[in-house]
Amino acid sequence: MNDFYTPYTILIGTSDVSGNVLIDDTGDISLQLDVTRVTEFNTSTFSFVISTEDREWCVGNENNGFVKLGYDISGAGAEITVLEGEEVVYLGEILKTTELISQRALRVDVTDSSKKLRDTQVKDFGIERNFVLQRDQASNHGRYPLPTGLAPISDDSFSGSSGTTSLIERDSLLSEGVLSPFNVQISGNVLQSEGGPLPQDPAVQLKTSYRNKRTTFLLNQILDKYGINLSSISIDDLQLANEIFSTNGRVGYDIEATDSSTPQYTFWSGYATDYIYLDDKFYFLYSCNAAKSRPRLLEYDTQTDTWNVFFTRESFAEWWGLAAADHDTFYILGTEGKTASYVAGNGIYDPTRPNPVTFIERVIRGGSRETYIPSTHTYRPVVGMYYFLGYNNDVGEDQGIKPDTRAGFIYAGGRVYYRYANASSCGVARSSSLGNANPFVQIQKDGKWNHLGVDFDIAGNELVAAAIWQNGITSTRKIFKKQI
Repeated sequence: MNDFYTPYTILIGTSDVSGNVLIDDTGDISLQLDVTRVTEFNTSTFSFVISTEDREWCVGNENNGFVKLGYDISGAGAEITVLEGEEVVYLGEILKTTELISQRALRVDVTDSSKKLRDTQVKDFGIERNFVLQRDQASNHGRYPLPTGLAPISDDSFSGSSGTTSLIERDSLLSEGVLSPFNVQISGNVLQSEGGPLPQDPAVQLKTSYRNKRTTFLLNQILDKYGINLSSISIDDLQLANEIFSTNGRVGYDIEATDSSTPQYTFWSGYATDYIYLDDKFYFLYSCNAAKSRPRLLEYDTQTDTWNVFFTRESFAEWWGLAAADHDTFYILGTEGKTASYVAGNGIYDPTRPNPVTFIERVIRGGSRETYIPSTHTYRPVVGMYYFLGYNNDVGEDQGIKPDTRAGFIYAGGRVYYRYANASSCGVARSSSLGNANPFVQIQKDGKWNHLGVDFDIAGNELVAAAIWQNGITSTRKIFKKQI
C-alpha cells in the first residue's frame, strides 16, 4: 500500500483498486527513476501493479475480482477508469495482465480506444459511389472505364453485379483455361472483365477518397468506422474566423454518383454557375458542360462540412442565376439552349431572338419545380451580357453574347427582380406572383441591342440600374435609382 497514489482513483469496472496499487521495487534503475507505474505512459497506454496477497485480483483465483465483475478471469477487456478528484482523466480497457509471482502482484497493461486504430490499414473507407459502367466500344474486350476524377478507389470497397450475377474482384485475371467474365479487376481507371464483355453493363458500388475535408471531419469518420466512441477521446473544436466551403474548386465531388436509387452515372463534368449564402449554408447552381446532362442545385452545410443534392432537374437545361426566398424556396434563371445535345456556354441567352427559350423557375425543397416566368412572357428574362460593342450581320448570338452570373438576379421584398427584354423595351422587371411580372425600370429599345448592356443591384430598399449601348459611333450610358 502507498499514499503516493492518493490524487488518483483507479477503477476496474466499478471496483476501486486505488488502495491496492503498489510502487515498483524490482531494483531496475530505469524503473526506479519513475517508480510510480501509473505514470508510465506511452501514447494512450499506461500500466500499474496491484497486490494479489488477498488473491482478490489473482488470475489463478476462479472467483477473482474480474470474474465477479463479469469479465474474463485474466481481466482482459475489463474497463479501466482513472479519476483525479472528480474528473475522469482516462478511459480504457485492460490489454493484458502479467502475474509477478515473486512480488505477489499483478501487472495490468491498459490501452484506450485508439488501440483499434493501431497497425490498422484503413480499408473500405471513403465516399460511397453507385453507378452503371458502359463498355468501351473501341475494344473487343470487357473494358469498362470508370468515371474520371473519382480515383483512387479504397481497398476492399468494390462490389458489383451484371444482371443478377455478382462480380468477383480478382488480383489478376486469367488469359487461358476456364474463363469467366464475372471475374473482374480494377486497374488504373478501368474495370476489366475476364475473357470478354459482361452480358449486361455492370452496376458497381465502391468508395473513393475524401478530398479537401477538414481534419476533424476525417477524424470523426475514421473513429465512427472503427466503433470508437467520441466521448472516450478529446477532440478540440475547430474555430474558424470566417465560414468556408471545402471544395478546392470541385463543387459536387462529395455527391457525384452517391444516389443508389438512380445508379446510372450522369455527367458531372461541369462547374458552379452561381451561388448564394444563407446563415450557415451555401447553395450552388451546378451546370454541366456535357451533352444532355441535367443541372442541379447543391446545398453545403459549413457547420457539418457536408453536401446534399437539393434538387436535380429531370430534363436538360442550363441554369445561370440563383436567388432565394429562404432555405426552402429558390428562383433559378435559365435557358434551354440551342438543342438537347448542346454544350453549355454556347446557347441562346437573348430573349429577343426568334423562338426565345429563357425562363425563370421556382424550386421548392422536397422536389417541386414550376415555371415561374415562362419564355413566352411579355417581359421574359435576359440571361446573356454583351461582351463587346458592335454588331455584325444580324448574328449577335455569335458575336460575344454569353451568360454571366455577375448580372442582377435578386429576390427582395417577396419579389424576384431580373433583367428583361422584348421587341420594344428592356430594363428591370419584377414578379408579382407566379407567371406575372411587370417592368420596374423600363428603357425603350433603340435597335442597337441596348438590352444586352443592362444590369442592376439592390441595397436596402433601393435599386440601382445601369445601361450602356452603342449608337453608331456614340456610346450611351444611363443610371437609374428607384425605391423598391
